[in-house]
Amino acid sequence: MRVLILHLLFLVTGATGLVYEVIWTRMLGHVVGNTTQAIGLVLAAFMAGLALGSLALGRWADRRTDPLKVYALLELGIGACALAIPGTFELLLDGYAALHAGFSGHAGLIGAARFVVAFLVLVVPTFLMGATLPVLARYAVREKGAVGGRLGTLYGINTLGAMAGAWASGFVLMRAFGISGAGHVAVALNAAVAVCALLLHRVSEPVPVHQPWRPDPQDPRPDPDAPPQDPAFRPGYVWLYGLSGMVALALEVLWTKSLSFFLGNTTQAFATMLSTFLFGLSLGAFAVSRVVDRMAAPARAVGTCLVAIGAAGLLTLPLFGAIMNRTGMPGTATGFLVAALVMLPATLFMGAMLPLTARLYVGHGHAVSGRVGRMVAVNTAGAILGSVLAAFATIPLFGIHGSILAMCALSVLAGSVVLLRERGNRLATAAQCAVALGLLAFFVLTAHERFFSVLHYTFREGFRDEVESLYYNETSAGIVEVTREDAGFMSYKIDGQNQAKTSVMGLRVHNLLSQLGLLLHPHPKKVLMVALGGGMTAGGAVPFDPLYDLDTLDVVEISPAIVEVAAQFKDYNHDVLSFPKLRVTVEDGRNFMLTAGDRYDVIVTGVIHPKHNAGNAGMYGSEYYNLVKRRLAPGGVVVQWTPLNGVREAEFKRILATFVDAFPHTTLWFSQNFGGFARGNNNLMVVGSLEPLPLDFAAIAGKMAHPSVRAAMGAYGVHGPVQLLDAFVTDADGIRAYVNGAPVLRDDHNPLEFLPQEEHAPAVLATLLSVRQPVAPRLVNAPPAALEQMARRYALSDMLLRADLAADTRRFGAALGLYGHALRDFGGAEVARAAGEVRFLADDWLKRREAAFAAAPASPQACARLGEALVELERWGHAVETLERCLALSATVDVYLNLGRAHYGAQHFDQAIRVWTHATQVAPKRHEPHFNMGLAAERQGHYDAALEHYAAAAERAPEDAAVLARYGKILVRQGRMEEAMRVAMHVNAIDPAEPWAADVARQVAAMQRRAGPARP
Repeated sequence: MRVLILHLLFLVTGATGLVYEVIWTRMLGHVVGNTTQAIGLVLAAFMAGLALGSLALGRWADRRTDPLKVYALLELGIGACALAIPGTFELLLDGYAALHAGFSGHAGLIGAARFVVAFLVLVVPTFLMGATLPVLARYAVREKGAVGGRLGTLYGINTLGAMAGAWASGFVLMRAFGISGAGHVAVALNAAVAVCALLLHRVSEPVPVHQPWRPDPQDPRPDPDAPPQDPAFRPGYVWLYGLSGMVALALEVLWTKSLSFFLGNTTQAFATMLSTFLFGLSLGAFAVSRVVDRMAAPARAVGTCLVAIGAAGLLTLPLFGAIMNRTGMPGTATGFLVAALVMLPATLFMGAMLPLTARLYVGHGHAVSGRVGRMVAVNTAGAILGSVLAAFATIPLFGIHGSILAMCALSVLAGSVVLLRERGNRLATAAQCAVALGLLAFFVLTAHERFFSVLHYTFREGFRDEVESLYYNETSAGIVEVTREDAGFMSYKIDGQNQAKTSVMGLRVHNLLSQLGLLLHPHPKKVLMVALGGGMTAGGAVPFDPLYDLDTLDVVEISPAIVEVAAQFKDYNHDVLSFPKLRVTVEDGRNFMLTAGDRYDVIVTGVIHPKHNAGNAGMYGSEYYNLVKRRLAPGGVVVQWTPLNGVREAEFKRILATFVDAFPHTTLWFSQNFGGFARGNNNLMVVGSLEPLPLDFAAIAGKMAHPSVRAAMGAYGVHGPVQLLDAFVTDADGIRAYVNGAPVLRDDHNPLEFLPQEEHAPAVLATLLSVRQPVAPRLVNAPPAALEQMARRYALSDMLLRADLAADTRRFGAALGLYGHALRDFGGAEVARAAGEVRFLADDWLKRREAAFAAAPASPQACARLGEALVELERWGHAVETLERCLALSATVDVYLNLGRAHYGAQHFDQAIRVWTHATQVAPKRHEPHFNMGLAAERQGHYDAALEHYAAAAERAPEDAAVLARYGKILVRQGRMEEAMRVAMHVNAIDPAEPWAADVARQVAAMQRRAGPARP
């Protein structure tokens, strides 16, 4: 029972350790930056504390007779430090900023400052954490013949707890309680472990100092590999354990980079990969712990494990291709399966190294804690070296693919040397080494120069049009690639995620991000861009230099490889890298805001999706905006890209609420890319300032008339102030009404990075259209003719926005109808182009459904989807023919509904009613058949029948405003005004924007006013 309790306590210790590692790394990332190098240095500082604690306190623990009491005090100390760490950050913040400023331009010194800050923050708690295994080893290991098994079991249990902590941090704790809340949960667990350990100490006998070894009663046989006169048996093998730690951490970094290409860079993706890695270590330790103390040749097993680690690591390379040649992004369960396929084979052998090394190194001396401490310290030092090598050396030199080969080669070669040195079956050893070395040679010789290029894989729908890879670089920040599509567009990607594209939509979004702020500021001189991307956002400022004579254009970019990418886009970004006033700083944008000394007239945060990478969400939090305000000059303007794609309405509202809370004078803008090729209206921009920012029509028109500005904006289809200003959505008051008290986002609890990317853009866009306001009443210095143009433009854009929203939800019939009205009422090349794009999308949608049905003519689903498309595109005759075939395959209610719509569209009203009558028999609770029969009866002039059908539909859908409105209208037509009024009041309560109900409500209010106050 005591052993079981001890194991449970150490399981919890492992969990809390990983919770602390995750949350402290996150907190330090907010201070020292989220670059790969910065995070690597933070983790190095974390592991350095572990190594020091393991080494120093391990030797000290050998002189203690109360290891459980020491363990309890360690847990209490860890919890106390965890409570103090947030305050420590505040104390070190100003000092770090000063050091960073003093070391400006010296990357090595800045890296050293980051390491020192992280080490000072983490050294005490990690020092205590590092001692827990050596201290418990002092209590748990009593018999000579059980050293490997006992230590392996302790390590496996602790690592299993670490796996649980990694999973809980990413999927539960930080999402539910925030960073500080997750830390408080871990502190409470530390305290609980300490109390239990003290209670266990009270009922346990003291452990004598230098207790002599006694044989294991279950296995009295002596160890054949351990001469009694040699207590330091195979001491050199501890260094092989250090080598395995280096290879393990390097491969973890490299696998994480590789799997990010498929699983993504989100917090939960990292939690998935880390917990899977730790699970493999735990399983390997458990498996070998059961047999290690009975092994006749544990040294050969070490060599076998090293060879197997390298061989399994090599086999992950073809596995990446198999994984990424599947369509669709994985869910949580699939993500764990994918990570397990890649990581588990090698990590099983990595985990086996501890019990084997313990058998060879710890099991032949009396100072158990000291030897365990040295062993763990050497392994941790190797892990530090591996993670630093991967981030700073091997990836820049060899790329991710080449680095995996290098680490696997090192492991295979080291294992082969061990096997060849040890006694055993020479033929079997030679065969084993030959297979591993042959495998290594094969993968080295067949290594592909662009292993992770999106051209090789079909795992994402959008990349099937890519035809050429123009630039490719496997960097520590990710896999960076520039490609060309068959339509001629260039695009650049990080880990397979599109970042910028040279389509009209891409050019407009990126250029407007910089140019909107430059137009609204009276006379900017200093401009800061966060995120270079393809250089198009920063390049958008270049044409304004002849107008303003800019002092500086500062750009902060997190990866040097992306600076190289901008050179590929020089024909689209005004060759911004050659702009003499450009200053590029390779740094995390948030860290730059913290440490920079300049102040800027315009600050632009570029296209950084809050859910694409861990840490991105912090660029949408109040703490980031506070840093931005520190860098904003008086009268300055802040612009930030704001996505609709991949966020829910509640999340989008929180983004806006946070921005308007920081910048009280805020406006919201569309990019207004009509047509729908790239869903351009899903790109919005918020423009904020600390002082009122007037929309001066005359000033904006004058700036846009400058030749260089006019040419630059005309290149992406914005030809004057009327068109530009019509992109306005609403002002600060409108935003506050829209967000309706939504809470602001903060570093401590930012749900954007934990919630999945879900496609709610059409629904969110629909709500935005309902709050969109004309910009004309907010303009100053606008002549009457311009106001008339603004009104006409607003009517056109409202129609096109709604048309594109319909197309986005596959309601192509409605979309094409609206475009037809726009062409008739307004005309113009812009409308014609957009209408052509929507027609193309509609035809392509139909072609894909026709192809799917042709490939599977017996599939009811493929048939029904084709019939739905034909109905939507008003191909009535073909739709009737297809849907009749669908009925023979599967007579579902949806097939009946669409077949009725096809007959209705062809004006075969009686046939439509007959079909919908069948639908009521198949699904008697559905309201649509009754509603549709009401429409058909009304078209035929059978109003009594229409009323009956509408009443049946309203009974089945009492909260559907559209159904109730139609029912109310027919009641009015039939003269049943009192009932119509009741229906109208109910509709108005459900949807105040419903026109008929709102009109009835106004009529009722007017009648009440004319009637005067009611008499008592």
